[in-house]
Amino acid sequence: MQSGYITSKLLEYLENPEKKVNKALLEEAAKRLTSAISRQLMEQRQNQKKLRMSSGGQCMKKQWYAFKGEEGEPISGRTLNTFLNGDTIEVNLSIIGRLAGLQLMGKPDGEDEIHIAAMPDVKGHCDDVLYMPDENRYYLVEYKSMSDYSYRKFEKDGLDDEWGYFTQASLYCEALGIEEFILVAQCKSTGHICDRVYRKDPNLVRIALEKWNAIKSNPDVMPNRGYEPEAETKYNRSTKVYDPTGRSILGIQCSYCSFRAQCWPEVQQEFKGEKPIWIVPSPQPMAI
Repeated sequence: MQSGYITSKLLEYLENPEKKVNKALLEEAAKRLTSAISRQLMEQRQNQKKLRMSSGGQCMKKQWYAFKGEEGEPISGRTLNTFLNGDTIEVNLSIIGRLAGLQLMGKPDGEDEIHIAAMPDVKGHCDDVLYMPDENRYYLVEYKSMSDYSYRKFEKDGLDDEWGYFTQASLYCEALGIEEFILVAQCKSTGHICDRVYRKDPNLVRIALEKWNAIKSNPDVMPNRGYEPEAETKYNRSTKVYDPTGRSILGIQCSYCSFRAQCWPEVQQEFKGEKPIWIVPSPQPMAI
């Protein structure tokens, strides 16, 4: 399958003026949206001592904290609203795809949770599975809502593993016995949609399994931090380059981690507009 196939089908349906009510899909959409609203807004979140497939590409120390049941930073209202928006976009794209005639079927075996045979206690939830009758094959489908910047980056350069999405999709493929996946992205502010097709990466699957085995085999051994501070830069309008400020800051993974305080208790928060910046103080010289 070529990248862009799902997008073309979704847009073809959306632009078709001759639409009809599909009661079965309407009921499915209502059920899934109700579940998302209940989960995100009406149920108390509890720390669960377990590893998740969706976190397989994230920092090993972050996964270790979750496995130990450590209490992280409370989820902010902004973050919770972002989660709900992501759930809503996932349901919308899945339902539009079905209305467009795509054979999207959730999990092939109908099970809500999936796992890899080598690690049966680590569970995951994939978004959709697409069956292509002309090819007689299945594709994993993952939906992601993205900011303007992330969407433009994905549209131009494709998917990387900065947030662990490539590892996550590869793990789901491994669990389902599927070789390729499609990531369907929607820009949250413009509604633009694009999709790309990828083959699962066995090396990313191997690395995730090695991390999980290490955490489970040595649960009392805290892993090292996955990331170190980055040099802060500031745009110079005269030279049109980014110059170092001399300060160190946390990168994006640590900045948005719920266990940031455990790893970086000494950081100091500043704001650039509405964006938080986490400053890592320089070591103080020893008194003589």
